[in-house]
Amino acid sequence: MLLVTGDQAACEEGKALLGDGLTTIAVKQGLGAKSARLLPPRRARALVEAGAKDALSKLEAVEPYDPGKPCEIKVEFKGTTSPAKLRCRTGVELLDSRTIVSRADDWWTAWRQFFF
Repeated sequence: MLLVTGDQAACEEGKALLGDGLTTIAVKQGLGAKSARLLPPRRARALVEAGAKDALSKLEAVEPYDPGKPCEIKVEFKGTTSPAKLRCRTGVELLDSRTIVSRADDWWTAWRQFFF
């Protein structure tokens, strides 16, 4: 099952990456860096539950995503504090004051190098 929930932009990015068969549930619309228009929690929960049921009813709608091997994850942060803290981690390279790249043999290792 593939289901993406989040803001409208995340849903659009998910469909661009995985295809129109992806079930998406937009529960908020981003208005700015620190603001969004959110659905009321009860309505959001109902939509996510319905979306999960829909996604489970069409398991073949989207091919599983395989980022390939080796893997590289590039992250651009809004500020400079987080990248500066990550610059000395093994496998992580600071590209500029706000951007890091994590490289590893597989996706999970690349993710762990900077996220955990």
